[in-house]
Amino acid sequence: MTTDTKKAKATQKRGGPTIKDIAQRANVSQATVSRVLNFDATLSVSHEVRRKILETAAELNYATPRQRRSRSKGGTVNRIALVHLLGPEREMRDPYYVALRMGLERRCAELKLDPKLLRPDEFRDDLSVFEGMSGAILVGHHTGEDVQTVQNSVPHVVWADCPFSVAELDTVDVNLVGATRDVMAEVFSQGLKRIAYLGFDGKASGVIPSSLSRRAFTYYSTMNDKGLWRPEYLRIGKTSAESGYEMAQEVLGMDDRPQAIVAGNDTIAIGIYRAVSERGLSIPEDLKVVSFNDLPMAQFMNPPLASVHIPAEEIGISAVDLLMERINGRSIAKHLTFETILHRRLSLGRGHGQP
Repeated sequence: MTTDTKKAKATQKRGGPTIKDIAQRANVSQATVSRVLNFDATLSVSHEVRRKILETAAELNYATPRQRRSRSKGGTVNRIALVHLLGPEREMRDPYYVALRMGLERRCAELKLDPKLLRPDEFRDDLSVFEGMSGAILVGHHTGEDVQTVQNSVPHVVWADCPFSVAELDTVDVNLVGATRDVMAEVFSQGLKRIAYLGFDGKASGVIPSSLSRRAFTYYSTMNDKGLWRPEYLRIGKTSAESGYEMAQEVLGMDDRPQAIVAGNDTIAIGIYRAVSERGLSIPEDLKVVSFNDLPMAQFMNPPLASVHIPAEEIGISAVDLLMERINGRSIAKHLTFETILHRRLSLGRGHGQP
């Protein structure tokens, strides 16, 4: 019998997992666990620590005192599935999805819901994980087959961060096309013509397939409309600082290097900053940089990074609210689209964070 199995059985005998159990497994203090599970906005811990605590609580099937009291009185607690596309490691490399899931978890706690985090590989061969679920929230760009499986397994489904409208499903999305157009307009307004895009999805550079993200495709179409499109300025890598650094080294090594770089997200922008520094160049004097996500770190980079604020937590909160409306009887599908705000900071050569 493994150590984890012994601990799990001991926990069951005591009547369920406690904050102490979670703290021991996650190797953090009980106070930190309590504050994370109560979504204390004043707590300063890393996304990784928050994720580890939430994952451990889900693994141990931890129930809050309020949920336990409700169950002991025979109250009904809506159990729902949070079907996440990314595994823990990939999720941690993209703080946008960490923030989105924090919004989901916080709203579930406020509405006394009992969420269970699932990955596609956990239900493809075992649909019993959906037993007793009142509904599910899809997070990320799932395959059509996985979406259909979830639809067949639970009575209600909401898709958060959905890239398109699905007639029969509630969806929550962001106007990334409009956001990218705003970014490009800002760069064009400075008279710049050599503009690169360094992103994290799609195919090889120089190819414009339908699978390109809306950010990348809007960049391409905007440049093409102005007669400025150059395939060597489009680079697709991973959503990591390392990938941003490698892609930036490639385009900055050109004889006619870009005057500006649009980064797919702030994590990629970190790598761009490093590449610029190593080449003895300066931002924004030699290169303008603008990005997406507007993570808290963006305003503290040197110089402060201009970035599009995407309301990740609000997307998660709205997805939970839509699911509750469905559970409570609404039958007509809703499609919510959030707008964004471009924070102009010094990496663009102007602005101090204001829209």
